[in-house]
This record gives sequence, C-alpha cells and structure tokens, in this order.
Amino acid sequence: MAEGDLVVRTVPTRPAEREAFLRSGIHGVAIDTRTLEPGALFVPLPGQHTDGHRFLAQAFARGASLALCARAAHAEIAGREPGPLVLVDDVTLGLQRLAHRYRDAWGGP
Repeated sequence: MAEGDLVVRTVPTRPAEREAFLRSGIHGVAIDTRTLEPGALFVPLPGQHTDGHRFLAQAFARGASLALCARAAHAEIAGREPGPLVLVDDVTLGLQRLAHRYRDAWGGP
C-alpha cells in the first residue's frame, strides 16, 4: 500500500509465532511519539526543526508495531533497526498512499 519494502531484523522461527507476527495488525497511525498508542504505525515525517527518523527507537519503545522509513535514513541504521520498517523513497508520499487506500475502502460519507 505504501509501495515500500519490509525490513525485519528477526522473524520468529516457530510457525505459530511467525503466523501471529505476520497477522498482527496496525491499530492507528502516529506522527508524534508523544501521542503514539501501542500497536500503531509510526510515520517519521521530516520537519523544519527535526527529522522524525530521530525518534524511531523511541516509537518502538512506546509500542509501535511498524514504522515507515525513508531509504536514505535507513542507510544510517541498517543492521540496527529498532523494529519492523517499511522502506519508502518518501515518507510523506508513503503516508499519502496509505491514507488514499484507507479512504477508498471506507464506506462512510
């Protein structure tokens, strides 16, 4: 949906655990670690004063299930990923793609 590549450092080896990992869902989205709820997708947007990628580890410590990550930013943390990442060329565009797909599937007004 975000048109990215999944990067996971460790995948459970036991079939039941692996299946649970793959089926675990995302429950919400956050662009700020201070408002992130456990199970959410963290989207590290670039800002005027800081880059959200600086807060990836904090997002996973607060319970993020997954995070978008710019490929350029991933180069600095490759092999030390704090959690599962979806690598995209542009984080803002990745978020827009996800929102578009969500809106298309939504049956509300």
